[in-house]
Amino acid sequence: MEPTEAINGIEASLRLLIRSVLGSDWVTRGTLDVATLEARREEERKRRDGAAIESDLLAYTHIYELRKIIVKNWEEFKPALLERKRFDIYMDRIEDFRNVPMHSRDLLPFERDLLSGIAGELRNVVTIYRSQRGPDLNHYPVVDSLVDSFGNEFNESGAHFTNLRLQVGQVVDFHCRGWDAQDRDLNWKLLTRNFRGEADSATGDTVNLRWVVDESAVGENTSIEIEMTSSGKYHRHRSWDFSTRFAYHVDPPTGG
Repeated sequence: MEPTEAINGIEASLRLLIRSVLGSDWVTRGTLDVATLEARREEERKRRDGAAIESDLLAYTHIYELRKIIVKNWEEFKPALLERKRFDIYMDRIEDFRNVPMHSRDLLPFERDLLSGIAGELRNVVTIYRSQRGPDLNHYPVVDSLVDSFGNEFNESGAHFTNLRLQVGQVVDFHCRGWDAQDRDLNWKLLTRNFRGEADSATGDTVNLRWVVDESAVGENTSIEIEMTSSGKYHRHRSWDFSTRFAYHVDPPTGG
């Protein structure tokens, strides 16, 4: 696992854990400077013209701030993370490793392996904790993150209506990351045209799916579906484990 991917995965795992334990109360119980987080969000909005910006302020926290939230509320996080000393050691190493690439230096091979191991262990810890709260997670995989190339993220309430207008020939990428407590292969599909056509597929915990918009997609609120299925015999929904939709408006070609 590349260092950047490992650190991003660690941050995603800690945010997922914080949401699971504290819910929306993390804002007040973390004693973070909300104005600073809002400023980061605004700076992101200014720098990323043409991208949908994440509105949740937790997405703009840094690793040391995530650590601060957890430490301040340790008793509630202890059932998930178990040992405070081990957590502190891991966080110290992660913060050290995070600074190396930021200063244009490469991690040594053993450091890369250690960082990858910490990322994997934390993801597993979070999955086990959530499984205890939701027993189905012991049997079926979950999606950690799914975001399109405009910055739109999936939500668990159903289809994501982006209100974006696309052109025929445009390319939309979807970055997908999932986790399975039983370490099975995760198979991803991108389905189009009323979900009858498979536009792309990939296998892995972290994959990229690509949709090239063609004339068959022209219309208002054209949906594409991303489906994930483990390689196991049984699935959460009989033949698949996860599915979500992204809806876009696709304009007719000029003169069409």
